[in-house]
Order: sequence, then structure tokens, then C-alpha cells
Amino acid sequence: MKPHPALSPNTIFATLQKGMFLFFINILVRMSHAWDMHLFNRVFV
Repeated sequence: MKPHPALSPNTIFATLQKGMFLFFINILVRMSHAWDMHLFNRVFV
């Protein structure tokens, strides 16, 4: 009997990797957005 796919180490690792990737992208987007607003305020305000 094969183990459940959702509980296999590869699936868990892939899920964690995907979660970390999305978390990292989210932080990059927030940082770049804050930096863009900072430059916008310095240049245009």
C-alpha cells in the first residue's frame, strides 16, 4: 500500500518551498512598492 501523496516528504517539501517562494515574492513586492512611493514623494512632492 502506497503512502498518501499529501504526506510524502517530497510533497511536503514542495509545499514549503512554494510557500516560502510566495512569501519572498510578497516581501519583494511590498519593499519595491514602498521604495517606489519613497522615490515618488522625493521627486514629485
